Amino acid sequence: MNKDRLNNAFDIITNEIKEDLEIINKKSNEELDETLKNYSEVMSKLNEVSNGELSMLDKSNKLNELLLKISDDKNYAFMPDLAEINKCIKYLKENNYTEMLTSIYYNLASIYDDIGKENTANYADNSAAYYYTLAIEKMAELVKSNMKLYCESFGTLLCSATVFFDRTKRKVNIDIDYIKLGWESAINFNNYELAYVISRNFSIIFDNLNELEKSQEIGWLLLKTGKEKVDKNLDYNLKELIGNAQGQSNSFRKFQGNYNKQIAEAYFYAGYFAECSDKESSNYRNKQIALNYYWYCCFTKARVDSEYAKKAYSAALKVPFDKDCREIIKEIRNIKKANRK
Repeated sequence: MNKDRLNNAFDIITNEIKEDLEIINKKSNEELDETLKNYSEVMSKLNEVSNGELSMLDKSNKLNELLLKISDDKNYAFMPDLAEINKCIKYLKENNYTEMLTSIYYNLASIYDDIGKENTANYADNSAAYYYTLAIEKMAELVKSNMKLYCESFGTLLCSATVFFDRTKRKVNIDIDYIKLGWESAINFNNYELAYVISRNFSIIFDNLNELEKSQEIGWLLLKTGKEKVDKNLDYNLKELIGNAQGQSNSFRKFQGNYNKQIAEAYFYAGYFAECSDKESSNYRNKQIALNYYWYCCFTKARVDSEYAKKAYSAALKVPFDKDCREIIKEIRNIKKANRK
């Protein structure tokens, strides 16, 4: 039996399995389990018959297809033997088949992630974290070689990883440069929603892990994404954008030392979002302009006749019934009077 005949036989079986899976809703659980069991046994049987004629690349490709089906259909009882998986991984690494290797890592991460959701076994979450990290590392290599081709896939992978790490509250052993690369690739191809989700989720995760420096670094990407959405009049939640900026400011306040510049910049973003948006009520926007530009001026030690002090004062005058705005009006007037003496 030659290699071509083996491959043809495997393709015929594969197509039959695909047809079965397309009508999954019409099949009983017993029938579906039997279908997947047959599919998982195909590779082993072909390996025995071929006496090595089926190449490692072919085996790896068939393995990847099987893992994808297991991931999609959540039938984990038919996971291939780990030794066979590792053989394929070793071959793909040694021969630089990065795309297929990344896919296998991602499928394994998804499978163990789902298993971890269904039970409390640490091995599943440990494995998912391990394979997510490897998948992101390898996908980053692909993005660097062809950002346009892999941008969306990388973003999807990063988003899946954030959901996992948020659920498990695990330490994230992912190079922050990979996260920034995913954000950059999404921005470069105008996928601002994807860039927003990546930066928001990782910022929250790092903050929850008390890794404040990483949270802040990703937080700036989140604010830049928000500015892009406002400037381009894309869909966004104004209150959420302002909350992101104020949260970034509060994050720097947790540190000892002089971080006035960073705190002021975060308040500037919050004021800018309110000033340039037409969402929410005018009273809400004017209050946010007044408060955030006021604090921006405080931390930059701006004069009361500076551009943003004037904007804060003008916005506060439009909401005179608000307690905070009345305080801003009062303080700025007192400073002006003192300056005239």
